[in-house]
Amino acid sequence: MLAAEPAPDSAPAAAPTAARPAVAVLYFDYEGPDPELASLRKGLAQMLVTALVGASDFQVVERERLEALLAEQDLGTAGRLDPATAARVGRLLGARYLVMGNCFVLMGRFRVDARIVAVETGAVVGALAAQGGADDILTVIDELASGLQTKLVT
Repeated sequence: MLAAEPAPDSAPAAAPTAARPAVAVLYFDYEGPDPELASLRKGLAQMLVTALVGASDFQVVERERLEALLAEQDLGTAGRLDPATAARVGRLLGARYLVMGNCFVLMGRFRVDARIVAVETGAVVGALAAQGGADDILTVIDELASGLQTKLVT
């Protein structure tokens, strides 16, 4: 489990309180040839945000705010973000943790790997995966959301 940490003194005024750390969910990477699965880059992030919003232990950064920052920093078209760049984005958002990852289909199996990055250090502090049949994508996403909620509890 991730322990709650005090908010840094340099946190923006709009940053959430230390009692409820903020989490931002970045778009997931997908590099396969299937255009339907390519749409999961954004769709997976949106579904995870929806699932995580109901958890009372943390706040979820609004997608519009995240997208505006990515566009402003010219990171939206850059593709993948490494943990250090993602941490910089998180600091600008006032988030304590970022969720990022990738999804793919291999031999008829759909898999999502997610990493939790601590914004303060850029270190990956948690990781999890969920997988299932290619026709069970929603079940896989629900499993991932449940695992994230558990790992993000402060």
